[in-house]
Amino acid sequence: MKKVALFLVVLLAGIVASGSTGCGQARFTIREGTLVVGAELDVPWLMEKGAAYEGFGVEVLERVADELDLEIELVPTTIGTRLEDMNGDRYDVLGAPVVITAERKAQMDITVPVAETDFKLVVYGDSAPGSREELAGAVVGAVEGSRALKLARAMPGISDVRVFPHDDEVYEALRDGTVDVILSPSVEFAWRTRDGDGFVSIGEIGEPTEWGFGVRKGNTELLTRLNRVLDGMKGDGSLLELQEKWLGE
Repeated sequence: MKKVALFLVVLLAGIVASGSTGCGQARFTIREGTLVVGAELDVPWLMEKGAAYEGFGVEVLERVADELDLEIELVPTTIGTRLEDMNGDRYDVLGAPVVITAERKAQMDITVPVAETDFKLVVYGDSAPGSREELAGAVVGAVEGSRALKLARAMPGISDVRVFPHDDEVYEALRDGTVDVILSPSVEFAWRTRDGDGFVSIGEIGEPTEWGFGVRKGNTELLTRLNRVLDGMKGDGSLLELQEKWLGE
């Protein structure tokens, strides 16, 4: 009798630990029936619009959620806390795509690419350096934890690299003269300068980069489902439509 009781305890513990939703099927989102998206603000991928959000990542993931028959919910996260939030099951998928690198893929699983960009060297105003050759001794600005920061630190002849928590602060530091030049993804530069505003690109730096949506390392079921829908959007042209809407340069 004791053996039977022990077996039942072990069996029930296994069911709870598996997070199953019935019929032995493991749940692939942290909340059944909902795709929870980590809302890391990043122009033009994901931006605030009043009390809601807009951007490329938002619209893509709304279509993905619809295809997967899921509701969608966005919860705040930041570049500094996104890994902790992801691993702590605060969200299922990061709403702002990340640059696909070997280092990032060691931290999180990443979907198939959904966009490709360059990184631009950006200056401000008429008195700014007019070419890469004039950047000797320049102070460079970039966002913490970003691909741009790595590229900035590898630039020859610069005097200093200033690190900022968010792109808004980077662009503001360039505007007020705290830094001489910043590194910015080409799609962000295009979005921020669509009405002019004095920011000028003096060229590209590094190789073109691919971007994908990040999910918690090991959540292969969600990754597989996301990739299936994203591949379908590539095939039917709907992903290209959203690229042209939000990322057109």
